[in-house]
Amino acid sequence: MKFAGKRILTGLLAAVMTAGLAAGCDSAGPFSSPESVGSALPAQQENAETAEYVKSAMEAGNQLSSSTYFLADDGSVLTCQEKSWDGLAADSAAVEDKKKLAVSASGMTVFTLTKDGGLYYRQQKVADGVQDIAYATTNVNESGMFISGDKVFNIDCRDTGKINAALRESNPENYIDTGSGKTVVRTAWNVNFQNLSSEQGAPVSGTLSGVAVDKHDFFLLNQAGQAFVCSGGGTDYMGMDCFQWEKMAVIGVANDMEEPALTVAGIQYDGTVMACGDYADEILSWGSLACLSMSDGMIVGLTKDGDLRMTGRYAEFMAPEVESWKNIAAVKVGSTAKIEAIVNAVDIDGKFYHLEYDRRWTELVSGVLDPEAGQAEKGAVWYKYAPDGTAYRVRDTGKWEPAKD
Repeated sequence: MKFAGKRILTGLLAAVMTAGLAAGCDSAGPFSSPESVGSALPAQQENAETAEYVKSAMEAGNQLSSSTYFLADDGSVLTCQEKSWDGLAADSAAVEDKKKLAVSASGMTVFTLTKDGGLYYRQQKVADGVQDIAYATTNVNESGMFISGDKVFNIDCRDTGKINAALRESNPENYIDTGSGKTVVRTAWNVNFQNLSSEQGAPVSGTLSGVAVDKHDFFLLNQAGQAFVCSGGGTDYMGMDCFQWEKMAVIGVANDMEEPALTVAGIQYDGTVMACGDYADEILSWGSLACLSMSDGMIVGLTKDGDLRMTGRYAEFMAPEVESWKNIAAVKVGSTAKIEAIVNAVDIDGKFYHLEYDRRWTELVSGVLDPEAGQAEKGAVWYKYAPDGTAYRVRDTGKWEPAKD
């Protein structure tokens, strides 16, 4: 996961990872891989038209999650503020050649995606031929989406004892017991996605290349760069300009039901920023961006100079800190069941930044970590789970030390 030249690729600072580019699993069977599927990179990254700095942003962004999990260059899994639940970080760290993590809002489900397209729950492979994975950003009915070729699947992890026996008997291929009292379940989901450029809509078509999510509003992109939304929240998006866009490399959505405000934005293959909805004018006013990360009341853009711009309901509280970070390579926003708003970033030297906000408290919680040196700043506690099974802890300007139970 090293980035040459202190992560400065093609002379440009790498950019933001969009909220939740999605996963793929082959259509030949739920957990097998045909020869036509096997690239570890999202399809849009392989498109010759895509700007190099957009590709670089996606690569750097794979080290970040929308919660408190991070991937270090040495394959370790890092968490901040608290230890991971039930050893999930340690299990993910043990998986070889990790590409990214998909973490549920509760923190009680973690899927690990490898560079060769393997998808793991804990240390058990549950799918092959996977390109990418996105997970819903609420803790109610948590689930993820993954894609492969022209197929998209819903995936979640349930208590084995709560599985509907009749459904399992009729479609046994959709269920994998993990041996930990949990069963990974996947179901086909294509029919639920529509392009809503007209009232009739058009079903998802073409080879799929990416997915974005805010809460449970999932967007898909196909290789033509056209957008499709899951019909569960379709009426909110009816007729929005985003369904007429083409050649989109990445896409994101911020559906803030509290304000309320609805924004869809993204980056075309050539780097052009596109936006529609409540915060579109402000996003476009930022000028040329490497990419965007969006979720609920947060929209963060990264310039080619490594500076961040933030808007949305949480910007009033978080923007001064976020926009003070410099030389940023990637950023990702999100939330968890315990944390109302999160902004994570990594800079060109591999230093991680974490900022969280909760309206119940009077101060922001933030942390900065240099994982290679084992130096933490701003009082945050960080944990490191190494691939060999050892665990470490660091706080303030101390060094990594063995974590105590």
